[in-house]
Amino acid sequence: MRIPQGAGFDFASGVNLAIVLTNGNVLQGTLLAVVGDRNVGFFPPSPPQPIRDEVEFLLLQLTCAFSSFPIGTILAVNIAEIQLIGPDTFPCV
Repeated sequence: MRIPQGAGFDFASGVNLAIVLTNGNVLQGTLLAVVGDRNVGFFPPSPPQPIRDEVEFLLLQLTCAFSSFPIGTILAVNIAEIQLIGPDTFPCV
C-alpha cells in the first residue's frame, strides 16, 4: 500500500502525528520521513520499472513512550497497518 500523493495526504517532515494502528495501538511522534520503493535512488539509474503496489513506511520518532519503546525511539510504521492518522495535539495516551 502507498500513500496517495497530491490528494491531501502529503506530510511534511517534522510534523507531530497521532497514528492509530489496525490493532488499536496508538503511536504519537514526529514524522521523520516516508520511505519505500519510490523514494529509493540508484546510481547508475536503473531503467524505469512498472509501478507495483509496494509497501511504504513512516519513520516516526516517538514523543510518547509506547510499550517497551521509550521516548525518542525511531520506528518504521508500515502504511498498511495504519487505521487512522492525524495531527498530534494531545498529551500522551
